[in-house]
Amino acid sequence: MKILFIDDHPYSMKNALLFMREKGDLVDCPDVGTCNWIDLLEHARKSDVMVLDLKLEPNNLFDDSVRVVGQMGEEILRRIRSAHCRIPVVILSRLAPEGADRVRLQRLGVTLILAKSQMTSLNEFRETLSRVAASAAAQEK
Repeated sequence: MKILFIDDHPYSMKNALLFMREKGDLVDCPDVGTCNWIDLLEHARKSDVMVLDLKLEPNNLFDDSVRVVGQMGEEILRRIRSAHCRIPVVILSRLAPEGADRVRLQRLGVTLILAKSQMTSLNEFRETLSRVAASAAAQEK
């Protein structure tokens, strides 16, 4: 499975990333501080599933047309969908959005929304991503 992680603090997911690599998954975690939109879209098109943090640090708000940093996860999702990229997206954030925020994300095509606290085990998280990727692949056929 090819997994794309979009997080401004990937070291917070270090154990998960290492675990998945050990299990044979290809894990792509581009530097959101230097990655541009074209590169990010290319990463997404080559991946089976994207794990997206909603709260990215606003380090570069003045160059948002080019750089990924400074964009909230929702804006990244919106841009990826506007480019007709159908990668399944799992939102993984400190706090899972609820109510109208959750509905808005689902309308943008989010496959699953998880709070980081819901990750009870790395095996379970990996299995969840695998199911999401397999389901999306089956729908594409």
